[in-house]
Amino acid sequence: SEKEKQRDKFYEQMQKAIKKAAFIDSQHLLAHHQYRVYSDWRHLAVRSLIGMHGFNGDYAELASWLNPAISVDDAKESVELLELCGLISQDKKGKWILTHKSITTGNTTSRIALKGFHQKCIALGSESIDRDPPHLRNVSGLTLGVSKQSYDRIVEKLNDVRKEIAQIASEDTQADQVVQLELLLFHLSQK
Repeated sequence: SEKEKQRDKFYEQMQKAIKKAAFIDSQHLLAHHQYRVYSDWRHLAVRSLIGMHGFNGDYAELASWLNPAISVDDAKESVELLELCGLISQDKKGKWILTHKSITTGNTTSRIALKGFHQKCIALGSESIDRDPPHLRNVSGLTLGVSKQSYDRIVEKLNDVRKEIAQIASEDTQADQVVQLELLLFHLSQK
């Protein structure tokens, strides 16, 4: 009958709307967790350590591997968050492993999250100058006068170098340490 057809059509539309709402909710949930991953430098450092060494559940040991060291509770929170985001999982023997060798922020990560992440990493780099001996860090800088055209060329070159470095790390089968590279180019003048 016509009423049944209308009812079925309405039901289908309602189901589509429910699926769309559920999809949107899951996107917001993922965005929130993704924001949390980038809210603190330690989460990605813990992920890298798990990728290199695996992790058997000794949170005190994991916490001590970082420089600066983190608390046991912070290590546990990082592992829980990384699992929640699907970035790590346990193998058949209970050892934590990476679900993907490399990750990228793509276009979906909040600019606010990335801004905070880079600010914290730059602060860690600054602290490293006082904390770590020179052979454990590399710091250099240039003060330059450049045109807009040269500035754009430098940015392009930095992007290329960053990709090359990521490729080197991706191909490294003997990685045994976590490092953070922050490339920072900023204006010292208003003209």
